[in-house]
Amino acid sequence: GTVPAINKKNVDVEGNYNRLFLFIKQLVAAIGTNMSTDIEKLPQHAEALYLLGVTDYQVGDNKVATGLITQAIEIDFNQCVFFNSLGAALQEIPET
Repeated sequence: GTVPAINKKNVDVEGNYNRLFLFIKQLVAAIGTNMSTDIEKLPQHAEALYLLGVTDYQVGDNKVATGLITQAIEIDFNQCVFFNSLGAALQEIPET
């Protein structure tokens, strides 16, 4: 599936959770066939972290969002949308 860009105007928390549910189903299937599956090596792991981050951003928890999106970038740094969304979330954190 396509990874949605971060967006507060069209909050799609339900869609994000549906994508996460699909990832969990794939994870359970993978673990069921190979108990030594390394979760972090599954290609959907970065997207799952990203979607959790986007969901946190959409509900206003920008510090958690930036942490999750950063983890997604560390796994898959080829997703431009991850960097764009990280920048958007960082802009929402008040300077201290």
